[in-house]
Formats: sequence, structure tokens, C-alpha cells
Amino acid sequence: MAVEMRELRNKLGTYWRVRGSGVWRAAGAPLPARVAAVLRAAPVDPDRAVFELEGIAFDETRAAWTAGREPRGLLNGEEARGLPEESLILLHSGVGLALASRLLRPLRASSPAAAFDAALGSFLDLCRANAQPAYLPVTREPLGLAVRMFQPRLTAAVDAGLRRIDPDLAAGFWHGAGRALYFRPSHLLPGGLARAVASCRREPPSAPPADNRLDALAGLAFAVSMVNLNHPGALERLLDQVVESGQEILAITSGVVGCLLARHHTTPADPAIAAFLAHRPADPRRRETWERRVSAPGASALARLYPALRAAGRLGDFARFQRLAAVEESLQEEARRCALGSQS
Repeated sequence: MAVEMRELRNKLGTYWRVRGSGVWRAAGAPLPARVAAVLRAAPVDPDRAVFELEGIAFDETRAAWTAGREPRGLLNGEEARGLPEESLILLHSGVGLALASRLLRPLRASSPAAAFDAALGSFLDLCRANAQPAYLPVTREPLGLAVRMFQPRLTAAVDAGLRRIDPDLAAGFWHGAGRALYFRPSHLLPGGLARAVASCRREPPSAPPADNRLDALAGLAFAVSMVNLNHPGALERLLDQVVESGQEILAITSGVVGCLLARHHTTPADPAIAAFLAHRPADPRRRETWERRVSAPGASALARLYPALRAAGRLGDFARFQRLAAVEESLQEEARRCALGSQS
């Protein structure tokens, strides 16, 4: 019960920092100046800095519409040139969340398919108009968070609309939906984590070639890790919900790695990252699972995957379920092609 109460406090604190009125938002100041203020304070409170960045971008996007203009060029335009690289993952996530929240608000479950296609087309267009290419998947992924959290009756119709446009977009959508399931009000009460896992198994389509249940579970693991980086007991409880030898455990590892990459990129000096990896559960069974599925792949990802993904402009790769071995193989193949191209 103590772990669940800690989780609840962490969830509420996260929601307030992203959607509430943060003290570092300094309305009216240029975006680079506000971001710089957050990052200067990051050594004192890394958690707060991470979630404030997302909130700043959300506010900036919404402010453009309030001023009567369509948000374009927020993170890839002239004014964004001064943005520090370490801020970009969370800023892109915040922009995507604001775009999705605004553009899908007029829809109802009974709206015709054409209305969903138009709204999703506008969302995808504005993601491209505001995002740097390396972070485009991060900008699209919060669509699932916005829909499943605030307009859950639209989930099936949005999923169908994305598949009409490009079936590959569904993976990021369900990753975002998995994040939302962690914050659903019905999942705040005791037993909520088990209900969230059950929703991840039940709601997404699982037809080949992609099993979007794994994307949802990866998103859930991302959220659990991100919100509770200082309290790894929450992730221990999530590991208890899946079979250690099955496909689902790979999704949990994917979500954990995605969180660690985002946190390391944003606040690399945060001691909570190393402490999270060094954590060892008291229970021997949990300890073995933690070492195999969290600490070992997490440490390897930070040491090897992170610099390779950053160099390749692919830090957005983990905005969906990924098999770590497949990502490493694709990076190696990409490096081989580049080497051959430079020799010709």
C-alpha cells in the first residue's frame, strides 16, 4: 500500500507539472529563454524540469491558437534555433499533446470517417510543420495519450483513421494510449496497475503484422518508469503482472529503455538514473527479473544505443514498442551502408 500511495502522489504531481501553472513558464518570454531557465534549475529538481519542459511546449502551442494563428515552426523554425538539444524530446511531446487535444476536440464517436480523416490529416500536417525530423515520432505519439485519456470513446475511430492513412502510425498511437492508461482515474485506486495492464491486453488490435498490445504495454512501462524514476518499487509491481519469458516482458523492457533514453538525453546528470539501474529488489525472484529486463538492457542502451540513435537522428525510435536487438541490428546496417557510401 505504501508503494501505491507513493505512486499516486507521483502521478498527481506529474499531471500538475505538465498541465498546471509552473513557476518557470514566464509567460511572454521567448521559448528559448523559458527552456533555458528550466534547464538551469534541472540540477536542483530534475523531475520537475522534465515535466515542465513538456508543459511549456503545450502552453506555447496553445498560445499560438489563442493569438489567432496556426502553430507552425515552433520547434523547427527560426525562433527555435536557440533551443538546447537536451530539451527537444520533451518539447516535441508537449507540442504533440497540445495539437492532438485541440484538433480532435470537435469530434464525436458518431462523426463520419471523413471528419476523422480531416482532423488526423491536420494533426499529422502540423506535427511535420513544427517538429524536427529526428523527433517527429515523439510529436505524433501523444495523440494516443490525448485520445485515450480525454476522449476515450474516439479510440477505435482514431485507430481506424490512422490505418486508412498509414497503418504504421498505429504503433505510436497505442504507445501513447498505454501511457494514458496509467493515468486514468479508475486506475488511481488500489489494483489500478493490474487494471491498466488488462486494458493494454484487451483494447488494442493484435492482428499481424503488428501486435499493438505490445505498443500499449511499452507505453505503460514508459509512464511507470518516467513518473517513478526515484521509486522503482512501482516498476517492480508492473513486472509482477507479466510472464518473464513471454513477449510482454519485451514490451516492458522497451518502455523502460525509452524512458531512460529520454531522461538521459534531458537530464544526463540526474543521479536517479544510475540509482534506478542499480536498484535491486529484496525478493530474489524479482531481483533476477530486474537485472535481466531492466538494469542490464537499460545500462547497455545508455552506453551503446543512445549515442548511436543520437548520431543517426533516431531518438524518436522508442515512441513505440521496439525489440532492442532489432534496433541495434538496424543501426549497424545503417552504419555499414554509410561506410560503403563514403568509400564509393
